[in-house]
Amino acid sequence: MREAFPKREKDERISELLRAFYQSKVEFDELREDYRQHATVHFAKINLFVEDRVFVMKEECHFLFREPERRTPDHIRPEDLFDVLIGSIFHELMKIKECAYQIEQYAPAYEQIGKATRTTAPPEYEQAFLKAGRKIIARARRSIQTAIDDVASLYRDACDHLERIVSSYQTNGVLVRMLVESRDLIEKAAGPGTPERLLSVMFGGRLVEAYLAAAREYLDGGWFPRAEQMAGRAKELDPNSPEADQLLQKLEQARAARRV
Repeated sequence: MREAFPKREKDERISELLRAFYQSKVEFDELREDYRQHATVHFAKINLFVEDRVFVMKEECHFLFREPERRTPDHIRPEDLFDVLIGSIFHELMKIKECAYQIEQYAPAYEQIGKATRTTAPPEYEQAFLKAGRKIIARARRSIQTAIDDVASLYRDACDHLERIVSSYQTNGVLVRMLVESRDLIEKAAGPGTPERLLSVMFGGRLVEAYLAAAREYLDGGWFPRAEQMAGRAKELDPNSPEADQLLQKLEQARAARRV
């Protein structure tokens, strides 16, 4: 049985996994747009993305969410589905990678042979070779289109499913901080307002509690300007919040102590 590791370490790894997920979504969207414009996927680029980004993310999902002792689970957790979605994204991307390799390596050779045989009457076996080769390349091109559409759909499903996952992570202050700090990245990946929506879901619809949690996390870490910003945001959402007032008072006292 795998030994449990400290909560803080697990919080940090979950937070980094979700940040890496959004980063990978942005990178995939760029790859997909490049494919739309040029109708090709460069093997070197997709290989780097699959091996250095998505494979690492898949393995981290397995480590964090797959528990060996749960051989016959009596229920499915939100993390289980997220793990499956990330694994499926990886395997669909592997299809794209293999097809890109076929096209880059073999299509030029078939084209060169085809040009060489245009001025002569090639033997029957050469004609069969070229016909089979062109079918392989055409199939690879179709497979890339299908797999790219499938990956895009899987990413959308995973983005939607994250709302179910974060609802059980109220005590993960590192994740709260990541959602605040990575706002631009998350909105680029999943659309405007996504960070606030995730924070609201995380705290049962009480967005003010999310900003208070972020303020406490920053205060505990000694990041006073950020703590003040988060406490101020909580105060804007709820002008009568006594906890926001207390946090702002602590921050003022901390500033005063530094001036002494």
